[in-house]
Amino acid sequence: MGAAQKKPKQAFFDDEYDDEEVLIVEDVMANETYSDNPKSEPIPEVNDGNVKVIVGDNWNEIVNDTTRDVFVLYYSPVSDAKKVHQLIGLWKLLGKYVSPADDIVIAMMDCSKNTVKGLCFDVYPTLILYTKENKQGILYPAALQLFSLNNFLHDYSQSFRDF
Repeated sequence: MGAAQKKPKQAFFDDEYDDEEVLIVEDVMANETYSDNPKSEPIPEVNDGNVKVIVGDNWNEIVNDTTRDVFVLYYSPVSDAKKVHQLIGLWKLLGKYVSPADDIVIAMMDCSKNTVKGLCFDVYPTLILYTKENKQGILYPAALQLFSLNNFLHDYSQSFRDF
């Protein structure tokens, strides 16, 4: 590919969930061109909380760590700040729950301020699990509820099942 990166298709959310259960934020960056020069906030000096902060410059280091399963929330707070705030609260609960496990990372990236070459989405939020064995990622397609997130991790993360 040339300087602009082709955008991958976003998976659909399961039809059994209604609009109140699934938070879909319109993509505010739909027309933005992703170049060979991604943007990044500064790497956090301290990043040892229950939820790791990913920025453009540390994405590769965190996501491609083959000793850990990494579950990433990609979001953009620009469209609907209230819903994003609620989702981040849920994400922090999940991070607290799995924090005793050394080989599972719960992380999030603000896509309005950070980009990664070849990575962009049609809708936000987008959740992707990168397992130790599959660093291409597994897209989370269900409702944004703690129970559903736990079930997804149980189904796709050996580390979570061992936890």
